[in-house]
Formats: sequence, structure tokens, C-alpha cells
Amino acid sequence: MFAPSNAKGAANGYIVSTYSPPVSVLAPNGDRAIYTCPARTSDGAYARCDGGICFTSTEGQSFPGFEQPLTKDQIICSCPITIAHPKKAKLGYQISGPYPCQKSFFENCKKVTANSKTGSTIYVGAPTGTARLLTFLLTGNNPKTNECPSPRD
Repeated sequence: MFAPSNAKGAANGYIVSTYSPPVSVLAPNGDRAIYTCPARTSDGAYARCDGGICFTSTEGQSFPGFEQPLTKDQIICSCPITIAHPKKAKLGYQISGPYPCQKSFFENCKKVTANSKTGSTIYVGAPTGTARLLTFLLTGNNPKTNECPSPRD
């Protein structure tokens, strides 16, 4: 699915995102961590960007909602939003947050949006274990990451 779409997008200013581990969550030097939101109590929302459309034509450009122009290595992605349903979910989900772990960050597991404004911030996430699996499938490695397990687990 991704390869044909990305081949067409190369000349049209877009790519379909795949997953690669962000350096910021890799142990021991990363300043971010993967927070696990438990299935049974989390009803927040997250942007599920594996397979999202990313607009490479936004590199170095101004974009609505951003005070400064994007740098040459920044792009805008459009990702579907997933809202967790504790009564239906068999798996929780994971989002990236500050490291060392901060208990207060788990409040995001119960937030549908970061604020009520149009264009509000929603954290990028994935069902529990998906990022690790996609990293392995993409790179063949399973790197050590900074992890913040749910305090309720």
C-alpha cells in the first residue's frame, strides 16, 4: 500500500508515513518516553499516524496554526483520530511524553483534545505494542526505549 502511494507522491509533494522510532524516545539518552494508557480506563483520543498522509511540500513554508515557518526538515501530516473506548478495547494505547516519567502526563489518557479550539493538539499514538512491532518490521531491530507504564497497572 505505501510503496505505490509514495512513488506517486514523490513528484506531488506528499508521502504516506511509516513508523521509525524517534531518537527522542531511545534509551538511555532520549528526553521523551512511551506512556502506556490502559484499555480499561482510557477514553482519550490520539492521532494514529501509521499510514497518515504527510505533505513534504510544507517543508520550510508557513502553515496555518504555526507561529514560525516550518524548517527544511519539518513536514505536516494528516492523521486519522482514534478515540479509545474502555468498554470495547482489548488493548490500551501508547503516546509519547516527557522523560523522566511524570505521573500527571497520564491525564492525557483521558483527554479527547488538549483544548477546545479548532486545530487543537492531540498526541500521536498507537495501540499498545504497535510502534515496537512496526519498528521491528521496518528496521529489523527492537531498540531499548524509555517507557512509562500506567501507574494503575
